[in-house]
Amino acid sequence: RKVLSESPSHPDALHLMGLIFYQRGDASSAIPYIERALSTNKTFEGFHNSLGECFRVIGRFEEAKSKFELALALNPTYASAAFNLGLTYQASRQYEKAIQQYQHIERISDMSGQKVTALGPKLLIDSKIRECDLLQALGKTKGAFLCWKNGTETFPESDIFYNELGNFYGQFGKHQKALSLYLKAAELGSYISELNAANMLDLVGQFKDARSTFSLAISRAEVMGLDTYHMKIRKATVLPRTLPAESSEIISIRKEFERELDRLLVTD
Repeated sequence: RKVLSESPSHPDALHLMGLIFYQRGDASSAIPYIERALSTNKTFEGFHNSLGECFRVIGRFEEAKSKFELALALNPTYASAAFNLGLTYQASRQYEKAIQQYQHIERISDMSGQKVTALGPKLLIDSKIRECDLLQALGKTKGAFLCWKNGTETFPESDIFYNELGNFYGQFGKHQKALSLYLKAAELGSYISELNAANMLDLVGQFKDARSTFSLAISRAEVMGLDTYHMKIRKATVLPRTLPAESSEIISIRKEFERELDRLLVTD
């Protein structure tokens, strides 16, 4: 405000003031500032991208698309504008175009000769996730499978691709393959994948491993401050798929089951 009081047409100050409104959740108030910034400099792609994002947030999709396209015309390797254009297509239910746009972001990396980290790993990971999700939602099973698989190869440190590929294998009865992918994702820090691994271990009859893996998932979730009561119920109700041969082991399992239930009953 101080800069604008002294220089009302300062493009960077106008743009940044608009971004402050946008970041505070008031995209409508941001628009006039960014439009004024654009009136002083129509060749800076960042102004077009910011204005397009404001239009997208308030549902003015056609205007948003126009601004993102202008930003990309000025700078064809502008990954943020390409991602935002994909979001706009997705929000306006033009799913095929959204997929194409997310795929284009990968090509931008090659076009610019920049590495993934230079373009921003989060943006590229998010666009890949959206691409895979949309392919799966549209029933393009083979494309979705290849997308999740490519994600594990392109982003080997990102747990979500291993988890989602595990879900894919699990749906088609490839339980051991799914289990190995869940465990890989769990190694990377995903408590959801640890939970999925525990459920898969139970499904394939590995009673003891399932219970210990549920315990690990519960511990990890508690560290994150998440509610774990439903996970504790799930762990308590894991029982052997086949009865042990020894009656003493059956008694031991029954007593442990009763203790687990008692603990749950006294939990606030």
